[in-house]
This record gives sequence, C-alpha cells and structure tokens, in this order.
Amino acid sequence: MDRDTAEARTKFGLAIAASILIGAFFKLIALALFLIAVLLIVSGKEPQKTREFLAGVPGGNYVIKALARVDEWIS
Repeated sequence: MDRDTAEARTKFGLAIAASILIGAFFKLIALALFLIAVLLIVSGKEPQKTREFLAGVPGGNYVIKALARVDEWIS
C-alpha cells in the first residue's frame, strides 16, 4: 500500500470521528461510526498489523474485506 492511500484512509477516519462529535445525539450510530473511524485510522498507520489483528478476531475476515472496499472507494 502506498503512502497516499494510507494518508487518505487516515483522513477519512478522522472525518468520521469528527462527524461522531456532531452527531452525538444518536449513541448507537455514533459508537458504530467511532469503531469504523478507529479501524480506518489504525489501518492507515499500521495496515499489516491491523490485518494480522483482525484475522484473529471472530468475523475479522468480513472487517478486512470491508476495509478493502473502503480503500477502493477513497482511492
């Protein structure tokens, strides 16, 4: 993965995190968006370690596939 994609993923995660602060009235949606934001930020900074961690988590393969789709979408 190149540096531009990692930076774009990190910026996208930060944008989602900021939207959580604005939409804090909806707690469950805010929690889901926060988790997505954290995954994007961490994946932008340490993509290989994030994939290794998610591979060991139940359902992690789905999350890895979803992150790959988001990568395609923001690239």
